[in-house]
Amino acid sequence: MEWKKINRYVIYLISLFIISLGASLSIKANLGTSPLICLPYVCSLITNLSVGIVIFLFTILFIVIQIALLGKGFEKRQY
Repeated sequence: MEWKKINRYVIYLISLFIISLGASLSIKANLGTSPLICLPYVCSLITNLSVGIVIFLFTILFIVIQIALLGKGFEKRQY
């Protein structure tokens, strides 16, 4: 059971890396941005923070909003 859990985390981290690589390549190549990173990209241009930091802050904000909306229905495993 432990090996299966470690394998899931490794696959998750690899997929996060591939997603972030695709987003950064599309920004650097001036291909445009996907709807998912459009707002963080614009905020990064305004605040002079990196896109990664702004996306991280937006993700934390979305989690806090989800906790507020779900209240007691928010399970600890969703962190």
